[in-house]
Amino acid sequence: MRGPALPIALAALAGSLALATPAAAQLHLNGYAGFYRFDDGPFEDFDPDREVDPSPLIGARLGIGDRFEIGYGFSPITVEDAGFGEALERDAGVHLFYGAFNYHLPIPAVDLFLSAGGGIVRLEPEEGDGSTDPLVNFGAGVTFPISPLLLFRADVKDHIDFCEGQEGDEDFTACFDDETLHNVEVSAGLQIGL
Repeated sequence: MRGPALPIALAALAGSLALATPAAAQLHLNGYAGFYRFDDGPFEDFDPDREVDPSPLIGARLGIGDRFEIGYGFSPITVEDAGFGEALERDAGVHLFYGAFNYHLPIPAVDLFLSAGGGIVRLEPEEGDGSTDPLVNFGAGVTFPISPLLLFRADVKDHIDFCEGQEGDEDFTACFDDETLHNVEVSAGLQIGL
């Protein structure tokens, strides 16, 4: 999905969920920023000089009640290749679309929760065709109240990408054979009740 289609699709999904959600269920919105560590194992296996540095991550989650949420995250990654005596760079965007269930631990004074869910991850290179793979994620998070409707939230997630090896002469892929990639998110932001 490119251009304005993605924000429009997310807004339509959020609006649909809001209309379909019973009035008793509380909605909350969590905007976040952080870092995304793309699992570059397949690149390094192919060429030890290739690496992907941790990159910035931005996104948002829409929560329905305190147990379910849908999320979107975006991270621009750069693959560096020091082969042939010169440094080459390839840029791509990683798009995460997922739903997750949160289990809140009974700890006083702090809201600590475990999270697990699934969705898709889309790798979209600046040039050439992209790929879409299923993902499962799990992790943990914590929230601290700032005001009755505003919370500070921090998350650590492992986005497990069930990467399917590309056939043919694709020159930029997330993996070269069918593999499981562990892409790690560390993020923080504000959560507001709606």
